[in-house]
Amino acid sequence: MNKIRVVVTAALLLATVGTAHAEMAIPWGFRAGYTGDSNFQQLFVGCHAEVARPFGNTGLQPSLEVGFGDDIFVIALNLDLFYQFTELAQKDWSFYAGGGVAINHFNPDGLSSHTEFGLNVAGGVGLMISRSNRLFTEIRIGLEDSPDFKISLGLTFF
Repeated sequence: MNKIRVVVTAALLLATVGTAHAEMAIPWGFRAGYTGDSNFQQLFVGCHAEVARPFGNTGLQPSLEVGFGDDIFVIALNLDLFYQFTELAQKDWSFYAGGGVAINHFNPDGLSSHTEFGLNVAGGVGLMISRSNRLFTEIRIGLEDSPDFKISLGLTFF
């Protein structure tokens, strides 16, 4: 029952981000991918939004990911700061790198759940596929109390 509550909460969060996008033009989108860790391997789905640009080429981009598989349920809330390498951009291609803190909730089947604060670094490449949509792929490495490795494919709406 807790897993259903989490999925419903994530869906409501995504709907809120979508509503905020319509009112404030916040870039937002979906992501999905693979998580590899020494304790489990799984697929995940999630959402993200660029909520602020504190400095020229930097963006604050929180994301929420829900992972399933290998007898464990994982919720990751990432608060990332990314730098856009505009000097490396080619026509429709863009590159970015950064990282941040994470709150990771691990709920293994049949065992007690626990939550840990983590640290991640990430980088990716984006391709503008239309005037208002960017396709991206991203690699995330967990440095402290986060899954070891993630690879994502996603779509951002502007």
